Amino acid sequence: MIVEIGGPDAETVTAIGAAKTIEGRSPWRLAFERLRHDRAAIASSVVIVLIALMAILAPLVAHLTGHGPDTQYSFGRSPAGIPVGPGHHFLLGADELGRDVLVRIFYGARISLLVGVVASSLATAVGVVIGLAAGYFGRVVDTILARFMDAVLSLPYLIFAIALVSVVGNSDRLLVIIGVIAFFSFASVGRIVRGQVLSIKEKEFVEAAHALGAGNLRIMFVDILPNVLAPVIVYLTLLIPASIVFEATLSFLSIGIVPPTPSWGDMLSEALQYYQVAWWYLIFPGLALLATTLAFNLLGDSVRDAFDPRYNRLFTRKSAGIFTATAVLSTTDEDSAV
Repeated sequence: MIVEIGGPDAETVTAIGAAKTIEGRSPWRLAFERLRHDRAAIASSVVIVLIALMAILAPLVAHLTGHGPDTQYSFGRSPAGIPVGPGHHFLLGADELGRDVLVRIFYGARISLLVGVVASSLATAVGVVIGLAAGYFGRVVDTILARFMDAVLSLPYLIFAIALVSVVGNSDRLLVIIGVIAFFSFASVGRIVRGQVLSIKEKEFVEAAHALGAGNLRIMFVDILPNVLAPVIVYLTLLIPASIVFEATLSFLSIGIVPPTPSWGDMLSEALQYYQVAWWYLIFPGLALLATTLAFNLLGDSVRDAFDPRYNRLFTRKSAGIFTATAVLSTTDEDSAV
């Protein structure tokens, strides 16, 4: 802002002041700013990106090492039949059949991420639709869908999965695993969305949409859905590691991914017979599974904290390169201040 001060007997003086601009920030931007300065979120995101690169670059690693994921090498076992340890030929050692553990871990990342992401996304999509319908329409629709979700949550999913996989056989095992995980996971998402919708549908903007003649589908997916996405995203990030562990559990019990397709759970199951003489066979697949699930869980916790309105301090970087703390007051804090 430029202010000119002049007079008949004085020179014109120009004073330059910086006007303070007020910039509104949406909850999504606030959450992103918090995540940007959350060390746990950054570290976990880096680990997840590395795991994804492992899955993408698995064929390249196999080409560089010259070892296929299912190829058995005679020099991968000692004359006594013991797997060869980490060395020049096998960077992370070999398994009981003489296969490269490093290559199989990289290929196993493909199965874990595929099952975790696809099954969790499918469960989230189905849960959001059912939760929206139950919360918005209410009455008979809500009663039927709510009781159905309660019934799904009461089923022993592991026993059901074992029985279903045994009946289906080996042909479509991967699709069955994804379907089972999605079926037993959507109910939790649906209940969260239903509870949010029951509260939001009574708001003024929903009543205004009704008054303007908006249809039910438009109100559900245009007006209400954006307001329930935050808890859905949080739950999705926590559902992915649970799906990965569930697939590893089924493979560990020999009812998951069909060998010789690499799977971290199957590798851990096979390593139990050799862990006393081949520690690498158990440690390295276990570390890969641990790092993946831990990274997703930490990221989920960070996303939950970022969307939490009780989080009362936000660090933003100014153009001068200095961190300044900006208070983010919740509604309760504002009321108490008044």
